[in-house]
Amino acid sequence: MGSNMLIRRLLAAVWLVALFHQSAAAEPSLRRMRKFVEVSDLGGENTGTTGTSRAASNRVSSDNKIARGELYRMLEDEELSLSRRLQNGAFSMDFQSSRDQAILSKCGITARERSTELLSILSTISDRDELNDPGSTRHRAFDWLDNIDEAIICPSTDRARQRYRVALLYFTLGGSEWKNCGEDSRRCVVSEDDKDIFQNVRWLSKQHECKWFGLYCEGNPKPETADERVMLTDIDLDENNLHGPLPEELFGASSLQNIIMDSNVLTGTIPSNVGYLTNLKIIDLDDNKLEGELPEEFFSITSLEIVDLNTNKFTGTLSSNIKNLVNIRFLQLDQNNMSGDLPTHEILELENLFALTLENNDFTGSLEDICEVYSKRREEYSIYLQYFTANCAESEPDVNCSCCSKCV
Repeated sequence: MGSNMLIRRLLAAVWLVALFHQSAAAEPSLRRMRKFVEVSDLGGENTGTTGTSRAASNRVSSDNKIARGELYRMLEDEELSLSRRLQNGAFSMDFQSSRDQAILSKCGITARERSTELLSILSTISDRDELNDPGSTRHRAFDWLDNIDEAIICPSTDRARQRYRVALLYFTLGGSEWKNCGEDSRRCVVSEDDKDIFQNVRWLSKQHECKWFGLYCEGNPKPETADERVMLTDIDLDENNLHGPLPEELFGASSLQNIIMDSNVLTGTIPSNVGYLTNLKIIDLDDNKLEGELPEEFFSITSLEIVDLNTNKFTGTLSSNIKNLVNIRFLQLDQNNMSGDLPTHEILELENLFALTLENNDFTGSLEDICEVYSKRREEYSIYLQYFTANCAESEPDVNCSCCSKCV
């Protein structure tokens, strides 16, 4: 192969690398390569020469070999340099530059100013050190919002907190391994029953998070752009291979009305700031691996109508503050590790209960006070305690209950 052809092909290869990465960082290397080609004046390999011309040709051939060797060394040096720059993120410069321009155009501030403002906003709901820790899921959510999210949320729109919260939910609960509609999931399908509510939009897309699968915003379920200020009301991600602890930040989203994540692998506890969910109606987390005591703040959520927490590892007693749940209709606590005397008089105040399941715990006491008013209440509310279960089957049961629909 002629030296000119060799140089052209190798130079083309370097150009392709530079164009692929679209990096200004590769330009000095390319300039050095072009200069080398210009000053080397390498001709093609000559054949059929004799005498003096053959000697001259040999010298050219020798010079070409030296030049090719130098060229190869340069390419090896450039390959190593390019590899190092790639590892250090240098090749994102042009991409970042175009993103910087988009941020400036949309938000009226520089990318650095936007990053600073986003960090300040998110520090009000997450620990700043964790936001800055590359190993934390909070940093991953912040970094996605700051540097990757194609929607480019401007700090002035008051949209950052909600979008960050759901991104944090995704990263904390192993979103890359979700069965359905994760960024990398094989499928993204909405069941026929849910098509009127949810959409088959993958998580972390540039669309409004209210359109992401399993999320719903009651006021405007299909916002046209990600910039619309629409509050999240529903999260429904049951049976989707969610695994990990529920992030505390989720419970600061006071607009939430329904949280449904049953039949997953959730771990950890329900944090005390669950009490901020003053509009919560349904919390359905059964069939997971949640543990710890139910915080007292949980029993301050008077809007609760359905509490489905069975088949977990919850411990502690059932708080007497359960009487505050005046709108509760469905309370399912069976198959946990809870214990202590049941607060019967407080449960008695919950006149709209349809279901109360308490079996397969270590509860003790008597529910007979409820049995005394059971018939009368059913006259007024025909489905009162239609489903009522406890550990009341033994000859000396842990719980006395003559009116339970099922004793185990």
